[in-house]
Amino acid sequence: MPLASLLPDRAVLKISGSDAHGWLQGLVTQDIDLLSPSRALYSALLTPQGKLLFDFFLVQFGDDILIDCEAARKDELIKRLTLYKLRSSVEITQMEHTGVVALFGPKSVEASGLAERVAGSAQPAFGGIAFVDPRLALMGVRVIGNVAKIEEELDYADIELGDPDDYDEARLKLGLANGSRDLPPDASFALESNFAELNGVSFTKGCFVGQEVTARTKHKTTLRKRLLPISADAVLPEGPIVLKGGASDVGTLLSSHGVHGLSLVRLDRWEAAKERGDPITAEGQEVKIHIPFWLSQARVP
Repeated sequence: MPLASLLPDRAVLKISGSDAHGWLQGLVTQDIDLLSPSRALYSALLTPQGKLLFDFFLVQFGDDILIDCEAARKDELIKRLTLYKLRSSVEITQMEHTGVVALFGPKSVEASGLAERVAGSAQPAFGGIAFVDPRLALMGVRVIGNVAKIEEELDYADIELGDPDDYDEARLKLGLANGSRDLPPDASFALESNFAELNGVSFTKGCFVGQEVTARTKHKTTLRKRLLPISADAVLPEGPIVLKGGASDVGTLLSSHGVHGLSLVRLDRWEAAKERGDPITAEGQEVKIHIPFWLSQARVP
């Protein structure tokens, strides 16, 4: 039985105007030419130095583009986007009475009724626009629309809204970030945060803000850091907390729920700790760092 949860930490913005498509294409990490009523995207806005500022989901809505973004930072995102407007025919507005609901857990994609069930597939459903998580289909389906209407449609389908903490635990198990909790602004690079593996960046679209640094990072033989899931035998403390491997700092626990968490790990220091036989700890509690199945092991120990 799939689970469903309202995501109260998300907001929805609308990008409209005759220049909206081309303007956004020159800003964000994904290829906006791939966006369509049947395909949603995961993307980010970077600093000119290539560091992450915002991550979000993009959905086609008629002639407009919807941005499923972090609610606590929506005003910052609007302000940043407005800086790039100049004379472009673009309007940026918040969608009132519009929210995001997630379906996740076993058979959530099948239960959505979407005709295509691969990452990014989108179509009208549950009284809104439903799309398979563009990062990873196993994360389930997101629905953007009037929450009361979505809840009514879910109830008709015998799917009950549950606790947002359940969604948080599910995404941590899969090693997926959730906004600035796991992607602190101006602190890490997109490829360190697995945007290449999670369909969040295009290397063929041409220029976007931070593109040169991102391209150079791609051609490195190794990355120094990676965003990786961790687990423990007891409830993890709340981050941010330094992870230790013996006397060495090996990373930072960023967010957690129960025994699962997500950390930005210094790969060379993690490897050195393993070679020494030092356990990895968070405030003295032993933890295990995992490489998720979807992440190529070519660049990690």
